[in-house]
Amino acid sequence: MKKKKIIVAWTLNITWLIIIFMLSGQKATVSDQLSLSLLSRILMFVGINSANHLAFFNFLIRKIAHFSEYLILSILTTNTLAVSFQWKNKLYYLISFILCTLYAASDEIHQLFIPGRSGQINDVILDSFGVLAGIMIYHGIKMIIRYYKLSKDQRKID
Repeated sequence: MKKKKIIVAWTLNITWLIIIFMLSGQKATVSDQLSLSLLSRILMFVGINSANHLAFFNFLIRKIAHFSEYLILSILTTNTLAVSFQWKNKLYYLISFILCTLYAASDEIHQLFIPGRSGQINDVILDSFGVLAGIMIYHGIKMIIRYYKLSKDQRKID
C-alpha cells in the first residue's frame, strides 16, 4: 500500500512539473490567447464588460495562475516528500519550499528562451508565496485529519 502511495505521489508531482514547463514554454501570443480566452469567459459569466477592463483583468488572471500553479506544486511536492521519506515535518516543509522556489526560478529562466516571453523576478516572488500558501494548506489538512483520527475523549479542548 505504501509503495502505491509513493508511486501515485511521484507521478502526480512529475506530471504537474511537466504541465508547468509546457505552459511556460508557450510563445507569448499563444499564452496570451489562452489567458484572454479564459478571461473573456469569466467576465461574460459574471456580467462585466470586458472591453473596459481587459488589460487589468488579463494581468490579474495571469498572476493568479502563477500563484495557483505553485500552490498546487507545493502541496504535491510536500506530500511526495512526506510519503517517500521518514523525515520530521518541518524538514518536509523546508525542502518543499526550497525545491518549488528553485523550480519557479528555473521556470523564469526557461521563459527567457521563449519568443515574446521574459523571466521576471517578481513572478518568482509571487510563485514563492504560492508555495508557502500550499505548504500551509497541506499542514492544515494534515492537522484536521490528525484531529479526526483521535478518539472523542482525546479531542476535548478546554
